[in-house]
Amino acid sequence: MVGAVRKGSLQTDSRFIVEFGDAIEVEGTSAELQELSSAMKMPLVRPAMMETIETFAGDKGEGQVMAELVIGADSSLIGQTIRSAQVIDRYGVAIMGLHHPEQAFFPGRSRADAERLEVGDVLWVQGGSAALEQIQISEGTMILEGAAEIPRTAKAGLALLIFAGVVLLAALHLVPIAVAALAGSIVMLATGRVKFDRLGQALSAKVIVLVAASIALGRALLETSAAEWLGSSLALGMQGFPGAVVLAIMMAFATLLTNFSSNTAAAAVGAPIAVSLAEKLAIPAEEPLVLAVLFGCNLCYATPIAYQTNILIMSAGGYHFRDYVRAGLPLVLLMIGTLSVLLVWKYQL
Repeated sequence: MVGAVRKGSLQTDSRFIVEFGDAIEVEGTSAELQELSSAMKMPLVRPAMMETIETFAGDKGEGQVMAELVIGADSSLIGQTIRSAQVIDRYGVAIMGLHHPEQAFFPGRSRADAERLEVGDVLWVQGGSAALEQIQISEGTMILEGAAEIPRTAKAGLALLIFAGVVLLAALHLVPIAVAALAGSIVMLATGRVKFDRLGQALSAKVIVLVAASIALGRALLETSAAEWLGSSLALGMQGFPGAVVLAIMMAFATLLTNFSSNTAAAAVGAPIAVSLAEKLAIPAEEPLVLAVLFGCNLCYATPIAYQTNILIMSAGGYHFRDYVRAGLPLVLLMIGTLSVLLVWKYQL
């Protein structure tokens, strides 16, 4: 802590007792200050300034942005102080920090907002995106790369309530999940919790193409009888194998299908083959082979197209196809080995 401001005067005495309403002046990077603000539960912007920001931004229905502004050589802010510039009143942009490149962040001789602004100074600001664009044009400043949009936490309560409603309606089977999700999206838009122009940004072209391709691949396996041909060929090749090996191979076959089509398609193709194999190989019960197919249909970890949730998090998490293979394939092999041993032990094959 460099100092505290109370009723307009800077207090630098180390024995000064901080009270409610004091403004603390500190040094650090923007990331460090945000972390400090969160840990100490102290807002970076005074409540009165926040009201002004929300008024300017609210009129245009836009979110708030936190960014760093560099003062240019032709800026009208040169020679002024943060207080005299009245940026908050004219643009609805709050200045939270000041950095002089060639001297200490806070020299200690005065309050930060009383420091004279110079060419090259960096201002850490918060405000609406339109307001920041306006201040660049009017005041000769430039936004550094890395501006971050601030989450609109004030709108989180109703958003969570809408989300919970969608989940509840689908879980209780009151309406189909597709209808509930669509209704929830419409309510989010109608209440301003989601901006219409952000819907397109949330969609990934790669994910859309991947979903369409996976549906087409699964349908092709069924419609062309390719899956059945694979199953028949598999059955012919396992004639002389012991039951334990057959279990593992059937589970691996169902796993292969489910990771490139769907668990429904894998079950539809694998179950009849399992029953047929049990008869041909004279296995006393069909149940272990059917269970092997059932388990294999749920080992959908190795590709992003194996299950809906895999695809949904692919874009949001920035994952690639190889990430699923690298993390999912060892898990699939471990599960096949473990489940095969358990089935052999259970049914004494």
